[in-house]
Amino acid sequence: MRRKLSAAALLIASMLGPGIATALGQSAPPNCSAGGGSYVLQLPGGASYTFNPGGCVNGHVPGYEIGGNVSGSGLNGSGNPRSPAPPPSTLPQPVDLIALDAAIRQSNASRCLTQMGFVCAPAPSAPGHLNERWTRLDINWLVTQLGQDAVQDAALPNIQLRANPDPGITGIPTWFWVDPVSYGGQAFSYTVAMPVQWTEYWDTIEHHHDVSSGPCPDDPTQTCTTTHDWDELVHHQQEHTDRVSVTVTFSPVQFAWDFGDDRRSWRPESHASFGDLKGMGQPFVDPHTPSPVVHNYSESSLNFFDQGGFPIHISVTWTATATWHFTSDLGDNASGTRTFGARVGQYAIRHQVRESQPVIVAASP
Repeated sequence: MRRKLSAAALLIASMLGPGIATALGQSAPPNCSAGGGSYVLQLPGGASYTFNPGGCVNGHVPGYEIGGNVSGSGLNGSGNPRSPAPPPSTLPQPVDLIALDAAIRQSNASRCLTQMGFVCAPAPSAPGHLNERWTRLDINWLVTQLGQDAVQDAALPNIQLRANPDPGITGIPTWFWVDPVSYGGQAFSYTVAMPVQWTEYWDTIEHHHDVSSGPCPDDPTQTCTTTHDWDELVHHQQEHTDRVSVTVTFSPVQFAWDFGDDRRSWRPESHASFGDLKGMGQPFVDPHTPSPVVHNYSESSLNFFDQGGFPIHISVTWTATATWHFTSDLGDNASGTRTFGARVGQYAIRHQVRESQPVIVAASP
């Protein structure tokens, strides 16, 4: 309601005479002491406006005090009291990202930390260098991290299992083997390589000696020679790159089979473990060449019919041995070997087993 009353007041004021209309339209600063009479406009609700021909307006609305010229110092564009002007905005200052990065790296180097927080390799001491520090990663730590990543990231063989007879028959041994097309028992390798950048910092003291000649202070006709010696602490930094490669070789060492027919109670004959490639079994060649991986089922897989048969599992374990190479622009190259934890792969199939029943046939007469 206040907005409507204020707008009405301005409209009525513009109609009260040429003096007021001229004052309202002028752009020059108001002259509140200008001669002539003032006009007081009484509005409902206790509000009132006083118009001075010099261009000033003073108003009273319960809860507000308004003053100024009608062109905008005390009222907003709708005739309402103007809200206080917001404080001047402070524009954000640009950040020197290069300087910030250098400051962080130097701070880390002074504490012998990388930006990831790992302890660095110790910095050497060179003649004439003071406060030597760097962000170089320790070689042993780096090789360990890359080797562990390689062990976990390497893709294991996609081993496929086979059985004969399939489906199996109770009382008749079932031969199992690893399909040699999917994996032939060979060792395989995986390599991880990466460059690692780091920064070296050090200080030196440089001695300065200046000689200058000029008129003597006490006798300008004479020439005096002045010398000035001082030491300056100079900061240095140099970028370096190390390159590390780790090759992990996986070799099979164990094949552990679970033939899946002892889910009710564990039976040792339902499991078989091999410490050599015999654990891969022998693909079927003829009835006279059995596989080393064999199991004789005494019951059918009827209870596992909906799941596709007995769950056959094999756990294959590979050892992980790494060779690593380290090269640097400093020339302190190195290489070596490292043994990591074993890697285990799990593989499974379903195998149906039928039950055979003896049938008594009467002899022919």
